[in-house]
Amino acid sequence: NLFTIGWSSTQVADVPAVLNAVADTYMDLRKSRDDKMYSSNYDLFKRKLRETQDQMDNLTQEASQFIVEHGVTTTSGTYESPEKYRTDKYSELLASAGAGLSNSETHYNIVSAKLQHTMEYDSDDIVKAEQDITMQSHLSNLMALESELIRLTQTRQSDDMMVQNMKARVDAARKQRDKQRDEIITRNLNAELQVAQQDVERYKRMIEDLEKKGKESTETIVDLAKYQAQYDLMQEHRHSLEETRQKQMELVNELELMRLRADASRVTMAQKAQRPRIPSFPKLQIMVPLGTLLLLFSVTGFIFLREIMDQRVKSVSDLSVIPGSRVIGSIPELGEDPTETTAAEFVIRKHPYSVLAESYRQALSPVLQAAERLEYQTILLAGGLPGAGTTTVVTNLASCATAAGKKVLVIDANFRRPRLASVMDVAADGPGFGDLLVGEATVDEAIAEGPDGISVIGPGRPANRIIDRLSNGKLESILAELRGRFDLILLDAPPIVVAGDALVVANKVDAAMLVVRAHQEHRGCVARVMNLLSQSRSDFLGVLLNRPRGTAGGYLKKNYVAMAEYTSSSAS
Repeated sequence: NLFTIGWSSTQVADVPAVLNAVADTYMDLRKSRDDKMYSSNYDLFKRKLRETQDQMDNLTQEASQFIVEHGVTTTSGTYESPEKYRTDKYSELLASAGAGLSNSETHYNIVSAKLQHTMEYDSDDIVKAEQDITMQSHLSNLMALESELIRLTQTRQSDDMMVQNMKARVDAARKQRDKQRDEIITRNLNAELQVAQQDVERYKRMIEDLEKKGKESTETIVDLAKYQAQYDLMQEHRHSLEETRQKQMELVNELELMRLRADASRVTMAQKAQRPRIPSFPKLQIMVPLGTLLLLFSVTGFIFLREIMDQRVKSVSDLSVIPGSRVIGSIPELGEDPTETTAAEFVIRKHPYSVLAESYRQALSPVLQAAERLEYQTILLAGGLPGAGTTTVVTNLASCATAAGKKVLVIDANFRRPRLASVMDVAADGPGFGDLLVGEATVDEAIAEGPDGISVIGPGRPANRIIDRLSNGKLESILAELRGRFDLILLDAPPIVVAGDALVVANKVDAAMLVVRAHQEHRGCVARVMNLLSQSRSDFLGVLLNRPRGTAGGYLKKNYVAMAEYTSSSAS
């Protein structure tokens, strides 16, 4: 990396003198630091090398002493040690003794069963007994008697006395033979039982002795394995120390070689400072563009900051960022309508093919869908602040609903600044909503016929416009009677922020809708009013944005132009 230092002065000759003095001082300081750092590092590496060598010597001595104390005689592990061979031999002998014990116990049980007559004698027992010397005389006598009997039966009749006597003698000889044979078999079995018992005891002693020796040998192997593992750890540690020592020696050698190099210093002087020939300030080729950019960025930043700080609701996108908001529709500013609409009231009747009329139709569609799906009949419309245009919205939505075949009633529930009656061209001081609440008029007397077939209930006589009457139980009975006569009932209420009347009425109707005037109400205010309506007993339908202004050539302007062209072509 190439670094430069600079300094400005009104005296041209001072510039190289000061800069070269600074550079020389810095280079001297760097050399002093490099020498000090080299010495420190060299001493540190040499000390580490000596410590590593001492550790290796100590570890070698410990390993030698460990071999002597614990008898580690092989480096290949305990599996090839003599003790392991003895243990395997004990295991083989123990298995053989176990098999012999099992055979002896089986033989002992078989002989015991024969002596207890729970098992029959086998042919080997009988043959062995008949081979006994004491059985030879019985067998010879029996054979002689049987031969004589055969001779007599061939020469005499079977009922002859001599034949009968000979048969009796043969039977007696056979019984004597069988008795003698049983005695000999019993004697032989007792002898076998004694031998089998001795074998069992001998094998048991042998197994006990082998198990004891095997256990001792196994314990010895375990100790040897533990000592072998410790010895292996020592060897691994020593190997690690050897690698560390090798690296440390390489570092010491590299450090010595680095100090001998000509470019050992990390910083070298590239060039001495020269006498400057061109002034450094001011430079118009830099100052003019830089000033222009700064001015442009300042103006743009001011506009951007002002736009961010402006929390007023200006478009549908501003409403969509408010948590829990549902946008029902957007009614454009009267001057934004390309069809040159002259009045906002009753625009459905006066200008049916205008952009305003189509916007009201689009806004009414979700309201009617919700009313049919959830059986809403009474809907409250209120603004957040004065001037939201609630009365105009009520009249146009009523005209749209009447055109759709609905029987519609509008009620002026704004006792503070009633305007609905005058817009609907009915008597504002005649029997109306206030008279119904105090019981001085009937529903039939309060209902007046307005334009487009819309039924109207005005605010009532001034003396009966009592706000406190809205909270009594009379309002529920009035609305219940009106539900049986009309399909849709729209109530025009005062602004919620400046009057609490709308919230009282909101607890008596089926649903409520908020009308927001664009470029007037702030997002926080709209959110608070929406929260108040959501907490009422009625269902909150959503927000209708009134009179937003689109920028020239913007998205809304293009939509309005396209809507006007389409409706005008369909009308023609």
